[in-house]
Amino acid sequence: MFAVATATVGGCATPDSAHVAPAERSAAAAAPLPWRHEFDPPASAERVRGRIISIIDGDTFEIQVDGQASPNRPPTTTATATTVTGLSQSVTVRLLGIDTPEKLGGPRPGECFGAEATAFANALVPVGTSVWLSRDLETRDQYGRLLAWIHRDDGVLVNLAMVESGHATALFFAPNDELEPLFEQAAWAARRLDRGFWPACGAADVVLAPTPTG
Repeated sequence: MFAVATATVGGCATPDSAHVAPAERSAAAAAPLPWRHEFDPPASAERVRGRIISIIDGDTFEIQVDGQASPNRPPTTTATATTVTGLSQSVTVRLLGIDTPEKLGGPRPGECFGAEATAFANALVPVGTSVWLSRDLETRDQYGRLLAWIHRDDGVLVNLAMVESGHATALFFAPNDELEPLFEQAAWAARRLDRGFWPACGAADVVLAPTPTG
């Protein structure tokens, strides 16, 4: 499991930001982002090396996967484990466990904070950044995109950092749902502490009003 190395994410009993003292909210806003995580994805045999080619939006990346397995993770004996070893091509990756606001210009209507979520993902993993990928039990979505946990060399789990910072909501589908409680806790903390789209938009999935023409 993932261990979150900050007290601001744990122990949230309510998402109501009105119950947070101003000093606590100010301290949280000033805290460095993202937090460091201990990386141990569920039911995964090993990590595989990749490089960021482009950030399509906050939860979808284009990654060059070279198939290099992590040397410090031994092979698993679990029958259900899956890996991305052997891939050596550019793949579209949908980040597991999260959903970010839609940006303008995409196939769906643009949403409040869509541009900011994309920019934050770009800041977390700029083009050219080397990352580690790990798949879960179900490996592709209905569009054929690779489903993956993405982990930076410094210990940051990008999927979780997007939620903790208020740039994504938690979104899980069975059977890839082992980490759902952790991500839901992080989402509640982001709302409680007025991070990301919560103060800017008031809620998630707020569709932008059409731009007047003429």
